[in-house]
Amino acid sequence: MTRQKLLVFAVAIVVIVVAAGVYFWPSIKPDSDTVINASLKGKFAASTKTLWPAPGQPAGEWASINQGEGSQTDSGLALMASGNDLFLLGKAVPRLDGGPHVLRVIVMTSEDTDMQIFFRRTDRPSDSESDTVLFHMIKGRNEVYIPVTAPEKLTSIRLDLGDTPGQTFVLKEISLRRL
Repeated sequence: MTRQKLLVFAVAIVVIVVAAGVYFWPSIKPDSDTVINASLKGKFAASTKTLWPAPGQPAGEWASINQGEGSQTDSGLALMASGNDLFLLGKAVPRLDGGPHVLRVIVMTSEDTDMQIFFRRTDRPSDSESDTVLFHMIKGRNEVYIPVTAPEKLTSIRLDLGDTPGQTFVLKEISLRRL
């Protein structure tokens, strides 16, 4: 292949990858401290039964923390990234029935960064990009409401925060409710 054909091929691949990223991994970028998916906020508030984590269980109840350190504080779970792939792997989610469920995450971040949430499922037990949502978080408080598809197949949740060593976060709340 000539150099020019290789360049055209490479550009085509980049365009396809970027287009796939926009289609499969939507990113919502708020202008300021804001609520993402605000339309679900009222429905979430009207629901009174938190299914996960168990009521009274702190936000720090995670199976493991990857490339970071965490400690429970009065404000929530304080985290600092020690590598470029800080994530929290949640303990098992109780068996859910079908129907509408919403996950709420409230997190403070020291700088603009991305948050990705993976939903592990019985039919796909490993992390899959097809079972994920990606949000752009701004420095400060971020409150996100995520509809959970196929809740009856949900087994656990993985929360990826940031991509730079030294970034800090406070996970104020994570909760799953049936609407």
